[in-house]
Parts: sequence; structure tokens; C-alpha cells
Amino acid sequence: QVFGCKAKRLSLSSGFLGQPMARPLAAACLGTAWEIDEVFLFVNPASGGRRGKVFLQLPQPFEVNLEDDRRVSVRVFNIQDGEPGNKPGLHELRRSVSRGIVRVIIGGGDGTIMWMVKEAREHQIDTHTQVYIGVMPLGTGNDFARASGWGGRNPNAWRLRRKDFRLLRSMVQSWMKAVPMAHDVWRVTISVTAGGGILRVGPENRERAMEERSIQRPMVNYFSMGQESRAGFAFEKSRTMSQTCNLLVYAFQACNMGFRCITAQRIRRLVQGLYHGTDVNGSVVFTTEADDGFEYEEADRKWEEEQESSSSSQAPRLLKNPQHLIVLNINSFAGGRCHFWPNSSRLGVDRPLDSKLQSRTQHPGDGKLEVLTVQYLARFATSDIIGGRRVFQGAPLFIAFHQSEDDIITYCEVDGEFYKLVNPLSVRIELQEQLKVLYSRGDASESEDDLWTGSEGGDSSCSSD
Repeated sequence: QVFGCKAKRLSLSSGFLGQPMARPLAAACLGTAWEIDEVFLFVNPASGGRRGKVFLQLPQPFEVNLEDDRRVSVRVFNIQDGEPGNKPGLHELRRSVSRGIVRVIIGGGDGTIMWMVKEAREHQIDTHTQVYIGVMPLGTGNDFARASGWGGRNPNAWRLRRKDFRLLRSMVQSWMKAVPMAHDVWRVTISVTAGGGILRVGPENRERAMEERSIQRPMVNYFSMGQESRAGFAFEKSRTMSQTCNLLVYAFQACNMGFRCITAQRIRRLVQGLYHGTDVNGSVVFTTEADDGFEYEEADRKWEEEQESSSSSQAPRLLKNPQHLIVLNINSFAGGRCHFWPNSSRLGVDRPLDSKLQSRTQHPGDGKLEVLTVQYLARFATSDIIGGRRVFQGAPLFIAFHQSEDDIITYCEVDGEFYKLVNPLSVRIELQEQLKVLYSRGDASESEDDLWTGSEGGDSSCSSD
């Protein structure tokens, strides 16, 4: 006891190895506001079919009693309030992190997470040492939320309001039990030639050309190029306000692209080589220069002859004629529906740089990326059985494209953002930073999981919320 009052456990926001706590013990015993731990919830009201706006209706302060008798105050902020670099909620967060590490929950899609990290840095908040970042799924694919154990289903708006926000109180319990783990953030630089272009689908669901010939985007989940990205670009033109409808539209576009065998994107047709480094001077992971144009069957036949003669003078070559090249930072792909790496036992190159590549495991915070190829779009449906072909594990990576007098058009994706590239030049992927991400301990009960979805007031149709 201190000053005649009972000392409380105030370790909720303490960091690793004795990092400072956000709530002084003496202040707690004097009965000040520091007795209550804070959780910051930043919500994108436009995400989840505008379902995020429900959280902005929470009474403030919203306090939750934890199972171990501690209390938490959830402070909710709209990320759209204020101007870039001058957000009211982030000014409040900056004051709180001065007292210790704070748990920050981001309600939105995958794009909202890195947008929020960028804003935090502009408010002089160190996202590596001062906050633990959690996520509440409010997007379409919700890959980041799935990979960190929070699931991919957007919360049911009607059930969220029931019984004095019982679902949210249960979520707060899980946030406070969550374990912080390192998660890599990568910088993806996409460049096209002077006569090329980078196109995106704009707010009006129409293609628009970007002014830049080189862009940089953060990546926490994955990068991909090929037929799947082509389907995703087409999907963006038909995006709706409903998560369920968006998934159906995406599935339709994927099936549509899957039948276009003649015009399908082929990695050999597009990529000159993949290198372990920041340019073409890095170690060659694979090259397609020796494929004599696009005679793929003949190239594979030559490889078989080389194997028989034990020749190893040439650079590693890409095997088969895949439609997709995928670079993973997390353990899943395409909205958590594909788990390629653990289910890919075959090799995608004839001479991998790592002789133990087939036994390598993955972790989102190990400073490495996993590269694989997938032969057909249909293989996405059987990824847990057949998988793809392993190419490489490591970083940084540099992709060089073939150059031609005729226009070369391909499609790529960075964390659910799709791009159409005209005359692509290169893609470079380098480690940018690490975040401390809250990973679910997976101890939510079945009854809590049932609250997450349901028929009443749920997202069961393609209509907007």
C-alpha cells in the first residue's frame, strides 16, 4: 500500500523489458484519471460499407472493466477529422505516448492501416517504439486483420449496438490480451519507361493515368502481378459498398479472367529477371533471357536436357509458364483464402539460390519475403492442396521487365491496390520499417464469434449499408 491506498496493477501499457508505463503508481493511488488505461480507436467511417460510423456513436468516455479488475477507457476518433498532419485524435495520442506505450486499434481496410501509420509519423509519434498497433476489420479482403488473428468478417452493425455494446466490450478484452509482435513494412517502388504509364481506377470507377512514372507504396501484406491482378483491376471498376457483394464481384472477375487462356498474363512474357538486391547487379534468382523468345515448351525441354547433363553454367531459370508471380510478407493471400507458401512443395526455378528453400518457414517480422509462382488462376481455389512453386526467400528484391518496341501491358497489386502498367521498367521492394502489431491470442469464445455476423441487420445482400 502507498499513501494508505491499495496499489493497483498498471502494467497494461508497459512495453518490453521494463519500458516505461503510461500510468504512474502514485497517481493511481491518489485517485486521478491515470487509474484507467487508454486504448485509442481510430475509425474510417467510409470503410466496411460505411459501417465504421457505428463506432463513432459510442458514448465517450467508453469504459470497460477487464477480467482482472482493471479498467480501460476507449477513446474513439474519426480519421477524416482535421487536415493531414493536423488530426485531433493524433494530437491526443501524442500526449498519451509521452507517458508510455499505447495500444492503438485501427478500424478500416488494409489501406487505412498504412495511411494511419504515415499520419502518426507526421505527428511525431514513433510507430516502432511508442504504440502497439491492432486492427479491426472493416475492409473487403482484410488480409492484415486475418494474418494477425482478428478474422476477416466486418462487424455486424446491428449486433454491435446490442446489449450496451457487448460485442465491443468483448473486443476490448481481446485487444488487451493480444501479444505484440514484429511486423515488417516494405517499400515498393514501381517504375515505367518515359513512354509508359501507371493507371488506377479512380473514384468514379474509371481508369485514370497517374502523372508519375515512378511511385512508391508501403506494403505489409503482399505484392503480386499477372492474371489475378488483372482481375482485381477489373473488379475495382465494379466495387460496391458491401463486403459480400465485393467478394462476389471479385470472384466473377477472377472466373472471367481464368477462361482467357490465349490473352492471359504470362510471367515469362513480362519479366526479364528477378534479382536478390536493389538492381540488376544483385544475385540472379531467375532469368527468362535464355528462353529464345516465347517458346516456353522448347525452353523447358532444354532445361530437362541440361538437368540430364548436369550443366550448371547458366543462370537460374523460371520453370513452367506461370500466370502469376507473388511476393508474400504474410501467411495468406487473396483475403486469407490462399495459403500458398506452406502448401507449395515444388520448385519454381531450376537452381534455387537456397538449397533448403523447400523447408523454409515464414514470419512477417523476419526481414524476409517469400516469392512463388502460380501456374493458373484456378490454382487459387486449390491452394491448400496443390499450392504454387517456391522461387526464393529473402530481401531486397528487384524485378526487371522485358522491353519491346510494342507496348507491354501488365497488372500488379500492392496490398489490395491494383495498377495497370504500360511499358513497365522495374519493381523494387526494400525493407522500410518494423511495427509492433497486436496478434490475437485466439481465445475468443464461440458465442463472441457468433456476434460477429448474423442474418439480422447483416451484410447478406449486395445492397449498400
